[in-house]
Amino acid sequence: MTMTIDQIRKAGIRHLWICTITIAVLHIALVIGGRFIGLEDYIIYRKASSWAVAFSFLELNAVTWMWSWIAARHKDYLSTYHTVVSGFRMLLVLIILGIIAAVIGRDQAVPYVVAFLAYYFVLLILHSLFFAKMANKLFR
Repeated sequence: MTMTIDQIRKAGIRHLWICTITIAVLHIALVIGGRFIGLEDYIIYRKASSWAVAFSFLELNAVTWMWSWIAARHKDYLSTYHTVVSGFRMLLVLIILGIIAAVIGRDQAVPYVVAFLAYYFVLLILHSLFFAKMANKLFR
């Protein structure tokens, strides 16, 4: 069963919504959990988590837009898209964390590293599941 371009785009948009809802739930859990477990630097972790959510949402929108564009024009490239996106995301997170560490200092950057890594791994898992499912449907 081959998928049409419209089905591929709709799958990408569904994936965007699933990731967005998952990230929102994770953000709420981290913010509420941080308050209840009595983190000393609760405000810093909340701020770091907010930055990570903003990064995740922007990255998800860019990935979904590129997914739709590639699906419409170069369907044969979709098999390598996951690898490219994963490498780009890792590089982008490392650059952002390096800038944060340079601006606010290495010791104060720890909450940002923790928050970005949490969101990074969640996105990595969700993207891996999505692209594995899509590869099975597209290349049977």
